[in-house]
Amino acid sequence: MSTSRRAFLANSLRVAGGLALAACAPSATPSAATSAAPAGPVNKDIVIAAASEILTGQPFNDGGGSVPGQVFNSLYDTVLRRDENYKLAPGLAASWKLVDPKTWQFKLRSGVKFHNGDPFTARDVKFSIEHTYDPKAKTIFASSFSSVASIDIVDDLTVNMVSKAPDPFLPDKLSIRPAYVVPEKYFTKMGIEPFGQQPVGTGPYMFKERVPGVSFKLVKYAGYWRGMPEADSVTVIVRPESAARIAALKTGEANLVMNVEYDQIDDLNANPKTKVVAVSDTGQGMYVINAQVKPLNNKLIRQALSLAVDREGLNKSLYKGLCKIATGPVMPFEFAFDPKLPPLPYDPNKAKSLMSQAGYNGEKIVLETNVTEQILDAAMAEQWKAVGFNIEMQSMDAPTRARKIASLGFLGVTWATFRSFYADPDSVLWRTLQPKGTLRYWSDPEFDKLGQEESSSFDQDLRKKDLQRMVQIMLDQMVWVSLWEEKQMWGIARRIDWKPSLGVTDDFGPGHLKFNAG
Repeated sequence: MSTSRRAFLANSLRVAGGLALAACAPSATPSAATSAAPAGPVNKDIVIAAASEILTGQPFNDGGGSVPGQVFNSLYDTVLRRDENYKLAPGLAASWKLVDPKTWQFKLRSGVKFHNGDPFTARDVKFSIEHTYDPKAKTIFASSFSSVASIDIVDDLTVNMVSKAPDPFLPDKLSIRPAYVVPEKYFTKMGIEPFGQQPVGTGPYMFKERVPGVSFKLVKYAGYWRGMPEADSVTVIVRPESAARIAALKTGEANLVMNVEYDQIDDLNANPKTKVVAVSDTGQGMYVINAQVKPLNNKLIRQALSLAVDREGLNKSLYKGLCKIATGPVMPFEFAFDPKLPPLPYDPNKAKSLMSQAGYNGEKIVLETNVTEQILDAAMAEQWKAVGFNIEMQSMDAPTRARKIASLGFLGVTWATFRSFYADPDSVLWRTLQPKGTLRYWSDPEFDKLGQEESSSFDQDLRKKDLQRMVQIMLDQMVWVSLWEEKQMWGIARRIDWKPSLGVTDDFGPGHLKFNAG
């Protein structure tokens, strides 16, 4: 760790002490070039410097890297998709309709081919969706289509999805990552792991090569049904250290870096060849709590964890005040958001009082750290320690994290961000906390009853009432330690104009990129 980063981290950890906090970073104007270079061919290769390698291109489990979305959204298409305004739009399905309260019908796009030449049909949709909840496959999306009772092929380009109960969100669920479509014949022939090393989809880019520990490369797919993508290739290169990723961006070895640390913003904006783009996301930063282990099974302890966090201080110190403090697990752009809820409070004295009431006696709480959130994890640990919690930090690499998500294997507390893919709390709250959810470390009979009701109802007034009550239960039980609405900070070469859509921060498809000489 460099001296500047140590100093920055030290300052971040003293937020509770009332030190002066950093203001938002102004955009810097680059210095003029001294002379113009002769015009030549414009480089149209996207190179992303990532913290860890992508281990597989198989989309139904985490690829292991810190940027698998950039690969998966480029390799694959979903049945439906989101447009630039985050509205539901046709994807591999050209149209859809509700046949009866439990049946949605999807008319698929004709003429689409997979990268290997296989024609896209209803069989591929049926296979791909059923694979997500196949117990033998052990995917991380096992609960995403838990409402589906059957998937029926009407003809080669028509599929009916029948739900166990009315599911108003089934089309929305088909616009997000669990609904990536793979070629049934090829996937079945190859098997899960071999497919991951030679993946095939219908997306704007197709697999070229993976060099273990070094890179994962895609190249432009000329037959893409939405039109020709602007980039010639998309390559993810491995640079574990933040300093190495920033150096790669500055030297031109890479032209995109995700999760830029906020102390690097001014420097990158001042550089004549780089800039930082703040991308509005649909995710909320939070810490997941395993409420099944001691002492976290006591809600007073969980409440104390939340009260011990100075969100505004951390936001200003770590993120230049760019994030908006959460009022609970629902974000303002989502349906049923309650504007009357205040930001989550910071009260270390009350936290200590609750710890005393709970009989806390120094029991260990494990904080499993993430490769992309090391500074935040360290700051959170210090704030929890400041009120008397015994925090043990355990490092966790990306593959281990993926396995823990799939197996409900987190030991205590860990950072997470889950995107609200269809601007409705059902997308995160019920998807992750339902009986088969990926964050089912806590349960409540009333919460479950309300979730089952709202998730199968077309009555928006009833749903709003149910969801707001579910939020009240979550805040009382402090199921998660919600922090703030996320923004993704990308370092990018100035010669590239990139316009990602809201919530689709990894879109390199047609219409989102422009390359300039430089």
